[in-house]
Amino acid sequence: MEVLCLTLNVLWFWSIGTFTRWRVLELVRKGGECVNPLNDWAVQLYVRGTAFLLLVVILYLAS
Repeated sequence: MEVLCLTLNVLWFWSIGTFTRWRVLELVRKGGECVNPLNDWAVQLYVRGTAFLLLVVILYLAS
């Protein structure tokens, strides 16, 4: 169980980094101003949404 939780956490952090990098590059490509990824609404929504889903999966697997 611990190995599975660790794997899910690593995948979660990797997906956050990938999504944030993609979002910033898309904004720059479209000519938008350079944004701080920590203040971007889409990045925050992605992080919070995936954190909730990860929590649900871990709780389901733990029961």
